[in-house]
Amino acid sequence: MISFHLHGLIKNLKKDLCPCNLSSQALIYEQHKTLSKMIPSMYVSGIVSMLCLMGLNLDKAPAWAIIYLPGTALAFSFWRLVHWVRVRHKLDAFTFEERRKDILMVIGMSPVLSLAFALIAIMIMQGGDIHEQALSAVLLWGLVGIAGYSMSSVPLASTLAVVSSSIPLAAAFIMSGDRILQVVSVGYIALSLMSFYILIHIYRAFSSLVYSRSELREKHKKVHKLAYSDHLTGLANRQKFKEEMIRNVKEATAQGRKMAVCILDLDSFRHINNLFNHDGGDKVLVEFGERLRKLVGNNGVLARLSSDEFHILAHHVHNEDEAEEFGKEIHKVLRKPFFIDGSEIRVTASVGIAIFPEAGSKPSQLVKRAAQAQRQAKLFGGGKTRIFTMDFEKRILERSRLLLDLKAAIEKDEIEVYFQPIVNLETGKYAGFETLARWTHAERGFVPPDVFITLAEEKGLIEALTVNLLRKAVTAAANWPSDIKIA
Repeated sequence: MISFHLHGLIKNLKKDLCPCNLSSQALIYEQHKTLSKMIPSMYVSGIVSMLCLMGLNLDKAPAWAIIYLPGTALAFSFWRLVHWVRVRHKLDAFTFEERRKDILMVIGMSPVLSLAFALIAIMIMQGGDIHEQALSAVLLWGLVGIAGYSMSSVPLASTLAVVSSSIPLAAAFIMSGDRILQVVSVGYIALSLMSFYILIHIYRAFSSLVYSRSELREKHKKVHKLAYSDHLTGLANRQKFKEEMIRNVKEATAQGRKMAVCILDLDSFRHINNLFNHDGGDKVLVEFGERLRKLVGNNGVLARLSSDEFHILAHHVHNEDEAEEFGKEIHKVLRKPFFIDGSEIRVTASVGIAIFPEAGSKPSQLVKRAAQAQRQAKLFGGGKTRIFTMDFEKRILERSRLLLDLKAAIEKDEIEVYFQPIVNLETGKYAGFETLARWTHAERGFVPPDVFITLAEEKGLIEALTVNLLRKAVTAAANWPSDIKIA
């Protein structure tokens, strides 16, 4: 049982101290960041401690031991202090490899510098009395503790620092033959072991926090992707496009620049779904989305908002000529056929474009007017591009008002029946009458049949209109001779 426990303990220690941990980018970043905050304090403490030791023993040791060697160590410490202060001020500029190199340097230098400090301290203390040596020992142990804690985010470095300084100091005190120093050395060793235990647990808590934060960031990225990406194509979704529109309109207004909103809808896409099921339709949408992504590149924002409807915020489109050219590029992208289960499919799209700020100064206006232009392109048979203008909106508004009036006229039965005679050329007699629909609006006056009948067909009102006209025609023809027919 004890053997198993020791085996597990050693295994965990190897894992904590293993340099292979330096492959984790998240851990490396946090270790480097923590070192940049802690190590400058460690070097300042080391410089102050060495100066104190030199002051305590200034007249009790040779110059090479009290000035030259400590001076070299102090100069080196100051150089490393300056380095880490610079690191702290440009932390985000470092690459992963540069961070890793810095940490490996700390691991490599920690035992060397700690051992050098310990040996220099031992040489300096040789000339002092027992009280001065004990005081120096306490001072050094404080420095060792600071060094270990400062590098606790890199346990191998902190362990090497503690071990490299503790062993020679403890050995020197034990071999001195003085009981006080021997007692101090025992306490020194005990405290060093306790420090090692604490440092390992600090690192475990540190690394656990780093990995937890890393996992949380990854989950946040996934949630963000789900919230702002289309699940099928990976493009931006409605919410993302809306936010990008708000941000870009605000920036364009402040900077006085132009851009365009483009809405495109694949023509007769439902037929593809009917022929090849939704799997086939999805293949077309994914490939079309990828083609559009390459076309737009870094010049705008591309989003899929519904089944076959795509929106583009085009930064490089500033006028009608550029809008026409962009529309041609979209149609060119679609000329290349799609293939579903070996079948060649050709698709067209209806494209509507609204230019900021002429078409509107608000995101909702731009989208609405680009959608109006897109619907107009579809009305003319699809495969076309329409650019929104203010005259264009007037025609749309007029058409909308006419539609409302037409609905009211059908409900109130205000559309009249006119009869146009049909003559038998052989006998010269009337063979029947052709039924014609005529609408005289109270304010508009006479409305041409090709206008309101076409509108009724488009908006699904033709059936109600036909029923009304037939009822009037049949009622009127009830008293006609039996040989006269209605056409």
